[in-house]
Amino acid sequence: MKCRYLGVIILILLAGCSSDKPVRMPPLPENPQFIANTAEIKPQISSLPQAGVVVSAYTYDNYRYNPGELVNRLQEVGINQIYLDTRDYDRGFFGKELEAFLATMKNAGIPVWLLFSDEVVYEKRKFDKLFPRPSNLTYDPELVKPLKKFIKSCGDFHGIAFALTPHLCNHQRTRSLYRWSDNTYGIGGENDMLMKTSLKLAANLKKSIGQIPLALILPHFFQARAEAGDLSVGRLSDFAPFVSQFVITAFAETPSQSMAMVEPHLKEAAALNREIMVGLLADDHYSNQRPDSIANGSFAAFKDDLNKIVPELVKRHEFGGIMVINYRGLEILLEKPE
Repeated sequence: MKCRYLGVIILILLAGCSSDKPVRMPPLPENPQFIANTAEIKPQISSLPQAGVVVSAYTYDNYRYNPGELVNRLQEVGINQIYLDTRDYDRGFFGKELEAFLATMKNAGIPVWLLFSDEVVYEKRKFDKLFPRPSNLTYDPELVKPLKKFIKSCGDFHGIAFALTPHLCNHQRTRSLYRWSDNTYGIGGENDMLMKTSLKLAANLKKSIGQIPLALILPHFFQARAEAGDLSVGRLSDFAPFVSQFVITAFAETPSQSMAMVEPHLKEAAALNREIMVGLLADDHYSNQRPDSIANGSFAAFKDDLNKIVPELVKRHEFGGIMVINYRGLEILLEKPE
């Protein structure tokens, strides 16, 4: 009897050891609404100098075994570059599939920017082992060394996109020397000190990555506050010497509202003979959507707004295109039935 039970146990163990890993199902096919809507807006999106989307870790996970399917969907919309959001995950999350993912995008002519945020340096909720936490937010050149190591492990990509967010998540920066507040503007104030630190951090990152292009993602209000004398740094000109691409986030329910918010940046970019991309929010949650997301409105309104503003925007050499945050949010907008 004991031998009989032992034989059953061995068979169970052998069956468990020999079983293949579960096969990932391919992403669901595009619905008819997505196909129809992308056909309507692709002419306008394709006319932009650059059209990018942020690909979240969630989206990457959906397509990691089928990157070609993501390429098809991006090309249907007219997207020509992506920003792969890496900021809350370590290299292990992306797995060995990352190299094939990057190669597929490159073969399709879609540059991939690895997107990081300064929160991995200052907060590092999931980077505790990778990034040593500073005791304050004063400048420390050592902070970017682990980031450089992470970048080196990722394979063939186009560039690094770095979001400066000293104004966010103060409640999590419990060991910070300075904290951002509406009440701490002014030259030499806490907000100003955070901006100076951000400038040094970004400059040191560029020095560390050498010839790799650096895209810098900045919120639209830095420029206005600097022009008003509330911050000593924050203009495009402060970052221009070491930045290959500027992305200015201006979140609103319509692209035309976002463009109005970045008009000061467009004027400065023109004076610097540079160009900016405009970051639009497409919130990827069906519930609790942010009021400043283009995914809140109808597809028809989005299409009409693009038709209204794009022909004039593409005439301006300082306008570099758009970056949509996030791709899944854009899909939600394009899948909406009218």
